Amino acid sequence: DDGDHATDCEDADCLSFLGCSTQGREVCNNGIDDDHDGLTDCYDDDCYSYAKCNGTSATDSDDGCGCRSAGSHTSTSFSLLLFVAMLAFVYRRKMA
Repeated sequence: DDGDHATDCEDADCLSFLGCSTQGREVCNNGIDDDHDGLTDCYDDDCYSYAKCNGTSATDSDDGCGCRSAGSHTSTSFSLLLFVAMLAFVYRRKMA
């Protein structure tokens, strides 16, 4: 128990363990957009319960994730990337 009130496979910390299906769910420590919503790891709101992403980790070592709380997407480059991705999505839908 890491104090995030999530247990077993519902805890983002456990998704990499055998038996916890990750299909369609964000794995919060692999650098991949597993749930295909345009956001990876700690930038994905689905990872808010992951200890490294919400600041409740027992160790505050930097794991290279750039972790921050869900909803605090303050990076200008990230915002620009998200905007461009959304424009591309809308453009593709109109062309289909």
